[in-house]
Formats: sequence, structure tokens, C-alpha cells
Amino acid sequence: MACNRDRNCRNIANNYRHAKEELQRGFSTLKNSVSDISEELSELVVPNDYLGGKITEKLSKINLDFQDDINSIQSVESAVIAFASNKQNEHQRHYVDWLDKQTDSLE
Repeated sequence: MACNRDRNCRNIANNYRHAKEELQRGFSTLKNSVSDISEELSELVVPNDYLGGKITEKLSKINLDFQDDINSIQSVESAVIAFASNKQNEHQRHYVDWLDKQTDSLE
């Protein structure tokens, strides 16, 4: 369905709304999964010896990497959701403009 700045823009706007909601659920699931993995790693019981110290260091680095990943996911999510919201608003405006023209032509 192409944007012809007509009644179809209402459907396009609704499609963006549905896509945005689906994307938000997907991003939320992804962030929760990464957080759950990070939490599981931080709860591992590691012996308090030389090897355990090395493992703890590695686990700490991995957890920091997971935090960076979560931040990256949030950044991408913000950009994608902002784009979808802008498109949704744009097509809603197209539809309202089209509707106004229809009403004006009846007068």
C-alpha cells in the first residue's frame, strides 16, 4: 500500500502502530534475556582461590559487556521506535489532511 496522501494513509499509520508495538515487545524480550543471562552469571558461586579469582575477573568483564549490549539495544530501540512514531504521525496527518479536503469539497 503506497502513500498517496489519501484514505489509505490511515491504514499505513495503523500498520506502523502495530509494527512499533511488536518491535517494542521484541526489544523488551531481548533486553530481558540479556539481563537474565547477566544475572545468572553474577550469581555463579566461584571458589575463592587463584583460579576462582581469574574466573571472577572474566565474569565481571562479560557482565560489563552485557551491560554495554543492553545500552546498545536501548539506543537502537529508541531510534527505531522514533522512526516508526514519526512515520505513524506523518501518515495520520496525511489522512487528516485528505479528510479535510473531502469535507471542504462538500461545502
